[in-house]
Amino acid sequence: MVQQDLSSDYSFIFCGEGELPVLFEMRDNVLLKNKEAGQPQLLIIDIKNEDYYHFLKSPDFILGVKYLEQMIAFTIITFNQESLSMFKEEIPLLQQAGDHVAYVELSLVHENFRGKGLQKIMLKEVERILRKRNTKQITAIVSPENIPSRQSLLKSEFQIIGTFVYHGYDRLKVSKIIENV
Repeated sequence: MVQQDLSSDYSFIFCGEGELPVLFEMRDNVLLKNKEAGQPQLLIIDIKNEDYYHFLKSPDFILGVKYLEQMIAFTIITFNQESLSMFKEEIPLLQQAGDHVAYVELSLVHENFRGKGLQKIMLKEVERILRKRNTKQITAIVSPENIPSRQSLLKSEFQIIGTFVYHGYDRLKVSKIIENV
């Protein structure tokens, strides 16, 4: 497999309703591949189609990555207090933080584009957007077995701040302080 440099041919977009069918298809393909591999898919399944419409409303957003006009990756960022409630022990001022703490609800990369650093590139762009919005911290949940996602988050300077069990599976809580530059 030839490693391509995607940097000059990809673009970021804020997804709208028009992109949702493509995102659903990407999600469903990942679910199918995970099922075939016998991997747990709980976090992806928990996000229903109707939830995606909520994520299109400010301050939440879905950031997509296109390569030659094809959607190849996306990440969902939310400020939903219910999603953030998993971090209440680690972030004591969470309730007062409001829109100053963001949560990566989901991040998916098309299987043909994995291993090219796209998640790290998306996280860097998300951080740039959040910095402009005066967000102070970004959080996420990752399975310890999801080595590519875990490594990407840690390479992007996220810190492991806690653990918990979700439907019988271990999960890591990760977080990063967003520095104003």
